[in-house]
Amino acid sequence: MDHSSNKNLYNNSEYDVFVTENQFNVLANKGMADSRKRARVNTGSQSTQGEEHSISQHEYGSLNTDDKLCVMFARMSCIEQKVDDCLSLHNQVKSIENSVYQHDVRLKLLEYKSIDLEARSRRNNLIIGGIDEMKGENCHSLIARFLKDKLQIDPCPAIPRAHTLATVSKIWLQKNPIG
Repeated sequence: MDHSSNKNLYNNSEYDVFVTENQFNVLANKGMADSRKRARVNTGSQSTQGEEHSISQHEYGSLNTDDKLCVMFARMSCIEQKVDDCLSLHNQVKSIENSVYQHDVRLKLLEYKSIDLEARSRRNNLIIGGIDEMKGENCHSLIARFLKDKLQIDPCPAIPRAHTLATVSKIWLQKNPIG
């Protein structure tokens, strides 16, 4: 192979430049070219590896057909990746929405069960109104005395629990229901 014919491909200056037939340049002073490039902006949480830098319309117009096709295929690949990412995110959002809906349904069911249990526990309660109560008086003895004196129920039935429905400060001077 005759290297004398390829003499123009090598330049022995301070910055060596190697030029190939397909017009791609590999610069030894690449740092100067990188400083002029616009910084890439990351618009998403996922990086798309292999994404090409965008080129201007003027640069695109000066490319040959094969290079234009390569640029278009690279852009299509990047767009397909972004569409796939969007579809994946859409599916995740739908899954989360479904999960939230199921939790809402279960929460409403638990609310209804809680209301039902509370109503069932109150079903057998007896609320007695109009009894004077003094501060510090025992509710059990007050109810037992009321049942014996006013209703003439002599053997007092078992009272598992007795309490007032209002605070002590309100019942000092007024009649108040006792349950």
